[in-house]
Amino acid sequence: MIPDAWVWPVFAGAFLASWGLLYAARADLRGVMRRAGALTVSFGLLQPLFVPAYWDPPGLFDLARRTGFDLESLAFAFAVGGVGAALPALVAPWPEGPEARRRALEKPPGATLALPFVFWLPLTRAPLNPIHACLAALAAGLAVALWRRPDLALRCLAAGAAFTLYYALFLAALDLLAPGYFGRVWNPEAPWGPRPGGVPLEEPAFGFLFGAYGAAVHEQARWLEAGRGRRPTE
Repeated sequence: MIPDAWVWPVFAGAFLASWGLLYAARADLRGVMRRAGALTVSFGLLQPLFVPAYWDPPGLFDLARRTGFDLESLAFAFAVGGVGAALPALVAPWPEGPEARRRALEKPPGATLALPFVFWLPLTRAPLNPIHACLAALAAGLAVALWRRPDLALRCLAAGAAFTLYYALFLAALDLLAPGYFGRVWNPEAPWGPRPGGVPLEEPAFGFLFGAYGAAVHEQARWLEAGRGRRPTE
């Protein structure tokens, strides 16, 4: 069993290792994985919003509990961003051809990664736990993206399901290697509803929304990159 103080460092490292394995295996996806990871790594700086309101993990140098920030969140945010960007290409072929490019450039799915933050700002003033404000912002961003690009609905659904499965495997391993960790570290008053297997429902909900919205964002981003002379899937 993994001591509580090492669970978050080990699992953040495992997410980073999964990024590395996929990066090594798929040379055609390395560009999008690097760019997506570079964009999402900054999400790790939002950790103080969630500690201890949503969870309170011990970790390296006990940084999260002492300062709200930690190194593990940066590694996690970088890894899931890169993997989330690659999954749409793994679960379904990219739309190709002049018509796909026209739709992507003339009617992009929302305002790329900035869109959830537009919804996040007013939600932070609502009487919500930060995790629920985060989920609502992602859901609103996804809804606007699909309203503008309904042709991406199946791709987003597939990417969301694939990322949820990827994320669930890590959660299941966490529960196996550190029994009771969810109950010890997550704020018992934060999650809504039941906890199947001890896992707050907010965790798989985050996985699905993050994966689905990421698919819409990267369908636009790949064509913007193509306009600069790169192949759209690089």
